[in-house]
Amino acid sequence: MKQINLKNASMDTFASSSDIPASSISLSKKPKNEIADIAEKLSKKEMTRKKILDAALIVFSQKGYDKANVSDIVREVGVAQGTFYYHFKDKKTALVELLNSFFDAMKKLVANWAATTDTSADMALVFSRNVADLLRKNTCLGQIIRNETNNPDPEIRLLIKEFHNYLYRQAELALLLGMRLGVVREMDARIAGVALVGMIESVVFELIDRVEDVDVEHVIKEISEMQNIGIRPTPDPRS
Repeated sequence: MKQINLKNASMDTFASSSDIPASSISLSKKPKNEIADIAEKLSKKEMTRKKILDAALIVFSQKGYDKANVSDIVREVGVAQGTFYYHFKDKKTALVELLNSFFDAMKKLVANWAATTDTSADMALVFSRNVADLLRKNTCLGQIIRNETNNPDPEIRLLIKEFHNYLYRQAELALLLGMRLGVVREMDARIAGVALVGMIESVVFELIDRVEDVDVEHVIKEISEMQNIGIRPTPDPRS
């Protein structure tokens, strides 16, 4: 057998050795058409997963999480139960993914707002407008959050609680910044932040639930202006 000097050997040395079959050292490459087929299957798999999540969103918002079951979801989307369980362990897994995706979108929105907002603007006003706008664009998820706040499952309950705590804290920071800039009166920002978020959620969802063809932009404008006027410093009558 041909001896190879391991000390000075390189990959080229091994590749050129006649004692090693070429099939054992060459990298296997899939034909382009096979790679395309894999990509197409992956795309279809992702599309099916999204359709299941969309169906779960509708079912959870209409029936409530506890009353909904997997058969309701697969009936809504038109797939077999086996397809559901291929993508999700159970209905809780689907709900947690829906909630996390919404919470991530909210956090991204707040982060972008915090990074780009003009410091001369009314912080609470801008915060309220952005949060209200995201909530009205995601009414089904908002309905789920509202309905499942006291869900008996501790993981779901904690997830929603952490989301609300995040919003409360961001509202508090917006109010504190507004106070430093002189556009918001002195107040307990922690309590006011909770009240601010609660009012946005309650008003947006109640009006959307009760009024058909509601002018959501008008609703957001009225909420924002009411908050803005309500938290501005009281003018000095002597000035």
